[in-house]
This record gives sequence, C-alpha cells and structure tokens, in this order.
Amino acid sequence: EKCSCGKRKRGVIVDRCKNRIQLAALQDQDPQLNKQASNADEWDDYESELKGANKKIQEYLCELSREDLISIIIETNNEGRGSLDSIKDSLAFVKETTSETETTDDAQGSPPPPPPQPPPQPPSSSKPDWCKCSKCRDMPTLVENKCCGRKNCITLHAKFGKFCLDKDILILNIKARADIRAEQVNVEKNKLRKASYRQFILWKHGRLGRYERRVAPSCVVLAVRRKFPSRDGVYMGYKPR
Repeated sequence: EKCSCGKRKRGVIVDRCKNRIQLAALQDQDPQLNKQASNADEWDDYESELKGANKKIQEYLCELSREDLISIIIETNNEGRGSLDSIKDSLAFVKETTSETETTDDAQGSPPPPPPQPPPQPPSSSKPDWCKCSKCRDMPTLVENKCCGRKNCITLHAKFGKFCLDKDILILNIKARADIRAEQVNVEKNKLRKASYRQFILWKHGRLGRYERRVAPSCVVLAVRRKFPSRDGVYMGYKPR
C-alpha cells in the first residue's frame, strides 16, 4: 500500500505499479481471498477475547465465597438462563473437555520417562488424516468426513456448549419450530440431536435456503451424540436431498 513507484506526468500517475496490477488481478480471480482472510482474523480476535473474558470471570469467582457462588447459580436459574439438569450436563461436559485438553497439553510438553517397549503394533487410525482438531473420526460416508478445521476444536468453545448442547435452548428451538409448522412437540433425544445440528449450522452459516444444506463436522456430530446418545447406538447420519 505504501508503494509509490510508477510513472508520473505533471503530478498525475499515468503508469501504475505493476505489482499493484498483479495483486488486483489475483483478487479479481478469487474474490473469496479477502473474505477468508477477514474471517480468520475475526476468529482469532474472538478466541483472544474469549480467553480474556474467561480469565476475568475465573479471577472474580475465585474471590467469592461459597455462599455467593450458590446465590449466583440460583439467580441465573431464576432468570431463565438454565436449569439444574443443564447445570449438571454443562459441568460434566466441561470436565470431559478439560480433561482431554490437559491430556493433549501434557502430550505436547516435556516427554515422561519412556515406558517398557511393547510389541510392535500397526499404526493407529483413530484420527483420520483429514482431521486437524484431533476430535474427528471416520464417518459412514465420505461427505460426512469433515473437520471443523481448527487446532482448538470448535466443540471446546463456550458458545458451542451454549448454542448446541444446552437442553433448555434446544427444547425451546423445537417448540418454536413445531409452532410454526403446526406439529406436535417431540423432545426425544433424536429430535434434540437434530435441533442441535440446526443450531450449529445457523450459528456458523446463517439462515440457509429451503433446499440448501450443509454438513456438520465429524467432531460436532460426535459431541452431540455423546450428549444425546441413541438407545440402540444407531444414528441416521447425513441425508442429502
């Protein structure tokens, strides 16, 4: 942007910098480049703000007494922001994801003393080659083999738990949808899973057209299934129109 080269005649640029022309041509060829870069910057800013906000909350809560903490939780529930089941589920989910994160961090730190060498085993294929977040697994169809694309899996973010795993939020979503479509309200686990996928797609992609569909990443699907498991272990999976 600070480049001042090019030919001038009486103060007017008559032959602009060739580097600028090439850059403009590249941007014209792929108009999504600027948008993708902007989205990446916005996500980095969001992650940084989220970490800062969480740190401030932790510091504040550490200074409170046990009675004050209980009062905050009860008042939050009375304002309609959750329920006892939601609190229990959220705590279990946070403990699970924190444990997984700590295990990953330990693995990336200084190595422990080497254990006795076991017999040679074939390489593990639990993490697919296309996965970047370490939370995905191979899915039944190729179209479902999709990752969130983040080093820190999107399922670890607070907003994912709030938008996509909070049972009260999902039930409200189901009731609103049933009211619009004049359907009976059904809050069985298969409906909760479907509502969770809808919430994720709406959160990440916005409102889609009638016949436009998106595939939820494998890590997201697995997190939703852990939260709302099927009794028989059978899941429908992605069904394109």
